[in-house]
Amino acid sequence: MNQEQDKWIEEVLQSTAGMEPVRPRPDVYGRIVSRLGKEPPAKRVSLVMLTAAAACLLVLLTLNLKVLDYYHTAETEDTSPTDATVGDIIDYYELGGNTAGL
Repeated sequence: MNQEQDKWIEEVLQSTAGMEPVRPRPDVYGRIVSRLGKEPPAKRVSLVMLTAAAACLLVLLTLNLKVLDYYHTAETEDTSPTDATVGDIIDYYELGGNTAGL
């Protein structure tokens, strides 16, 4: 089996014996060099895309500011239920009539 594989490999290698390398046309190298020397055209952003990006940025900034303002206002308001005093509770439930038993 090794001899058969070696024979097959040798036949494949010998099949390329008469081949010659492909030669490009003489002007190909010059054309490639001239293309590499040119600068690509500048890409411009259209005014519509620029306006749309600015509008999106403005909406995003506005929403962020609104959210920050909402959370800042919620933190600074005195809405805590523990701020009520005993007197406020007595007044709310109208318990102030008879306090002698306390």
